[in-house]
Amino acid sequence: MNDMSRERLAYEALDQLKHDLGKYMRMPVAFLSPDASKEDLKQALEMALLQTRSSAQGYQKASEIWGNFLKDWGASFDEHQTFQRLVSTVENALSWEAALEDDSRLNQTEITRDLSQVNQVISTLMDELSNV
Repeated sequence: MNDMSRERLAYEALDQLKHDLGKYMRMPVAFLSPDASKEDLKQALEMALLQTRSSAQGYQKASEIWGNFLKDWGASFDEHQTFQRLVSTVENALSWEAALEDDSRLNQTEITRDLSQVNQVISTLMDELSNV
């Protein structure tokens, strides 16, 4: 595979990541009303992180989607500073899974911000790559 084909495939994988993590990880929480109950927030966060992608085979967790992306494509982006920011942004978003066990940590504003940042950073990285 030539470098141009590999770069194109890596960009397409990043676009798929934007769809899966940038959109589907954020949506369940983003669609909650500002005065949602802790139980509604917890259910939305479970859907966001534990049932991120659904298919005929079942659900795939956000952490699995991210892990697969890193394994398959992470090395393609290692030299990009924005990719390093994406790694920390996704890890921060995924860390909210711990709040499912301790709902006293649930904070809708912070969760919404952290999950939304994933989409923003992926978009920034895609813009940078398309301008090269």
